[in-house]
Amino acid sequence: MVGAIGIGLVVATLITALFLKMVLIKDRSRIAIMKSLGFSLQHIRLQYLSTALVLLAIGVVAGTVLSNTVGERAVGLLWSFMGAAQIRFVIHPLQAYLLLPLLLASAVVLTTLVSVSRIKNTNIATTIVE
Repeated sequence: MVGAIGIGLVVATLITALFLKMVLIKDRSRIAIMKSLGFSLQHIRLQYLSTALVLLAIGVVAGTVLSNTVGERAVGLLWSFMGAAQIRFVIHPLQAYLLLPLLLASAVVLTTLVSVSRIKNTNIATTIVE
């Protein structure tokens, strides 16, 4: 169980880092313009952090709803081909609805803060040259 949680957090961290790297490269000129207009690094970081957290919240809610409605049947159908006659999900509410989303949010927040820390080197002069 702990291993699966660890693997899930590593995957979430990698996906978040890759997504943010792609977005930051795409938004490089926009970030430079925002900085030249007087936006602080904190405001720009907060914008990307809030975007990541909104996407995380949508994903957690959608995943929870789907796993509680069609998840058991979908997994049972797939496992029936391997000989498992019936699958039942055992849900620990405190763990599933509080602990794991908080761990996931922590991983996403830390990854976002580390990924967005590179924007301090972005400025309008280097963006115009490129």
